[in-house]
Amino acid sequence: MFRAVSRFATRPVGLVFPLQQLQQSQQQPLASLTARWSSTRTSNNKTNNDDKVFHRTSFVHPLSQVVLEYLQSRKSGWLLQQGLDHSLTINADGSFQLKYPTLDPNINQASIFTQYDRIEAKHYLVVKKGYLNERYMLQDNKASPWHANKKSVYDRIHVSVDEMIHAVERLDGLERERMIQRGRKQ
Repeated sequence: MFRAVSRFATRPVGLVFPLQQLQQSQQQPLASLTARWSSTRTSNNKTNNDDKVFHRTSFVHPLSQVVLEYLQSRKSGWLLQQGLDHSLTINADGSFQLKYPTLDPNINQASIFTQYDRIEAKHYLVVKKGYLNERYMLQDNKASPWHANKKSVYDRIHVSVDEMIHAVERLDGLERERMIQRGRKQ
């Protein structure tokens, strides 16, 4: 399950998108997920989350959709291992963010997200975790589709996601080695 936070609600409230719902690309495409959140007001103007549940459809950019579907269908074990299965945020522009769990809210939270660079006219998959701060190109909007890479968009995005996962795993491996070495010194 992905747990998401809606950017449409007045105040962010946790949303749950079951894994099965994210995988149902034929019946309900990921680009039209229905977000659920509670935000009703009582007579004394306090929020009451028990009265009503409102539904709103969230736009997911097609490139973000391909990334999420690939993570969901092929890399769900990795998502669970990283603790990213309850942290999906769908932004109003169709991009997404997956936040790593943290015990200290004062620490900059590590995350994986998609973004569009307006200057370069490129879509990126970005990972920020520890000293790892890397961007993986998903699509170059300035490149001519006739002279572009012969791989399909899906294949290129899958390769970018795999490269990002390998970078995170390398970082995790280095952190484990450092902890082991610190333990030996003590």
